[in-house]
Amino acid sequence: MRAVATWTAVVENQIVKFEIVGKIDQVETIASGHGVKIRAQLQKAYGKGRWRKLKGVATVRRRTGNFGQLSY
Repeated sequence: MRAVATWTAVVENQIVKFEIVGKIDQVETIASGHGVKIRAQLQKAYGKGRWRKLKGVATVRRRTGNFGQLSY
C-alpha cells in the first residue's frame, strides 16, 4: 500500500487541498545554499547537506475528486 500525503496550496486566493498522483515534471532549482530560508531547520532535522528549493509541475487530485495540473 502506498502512503498518500495531502498537501495544501493557495491558488487564486483559495485554499486547495490535493494529493500528488503522478510524477513531478519540469523540476527546477529556485534556491540553493543560503537562499533556502529554512536551511537551519532542515539541517537540525535531517543533517547537513546540499539543500535546494525546487519547483515543478505534477498531476494532482483535488479533494473534490477532480484531476488537474499544478505548478508548485
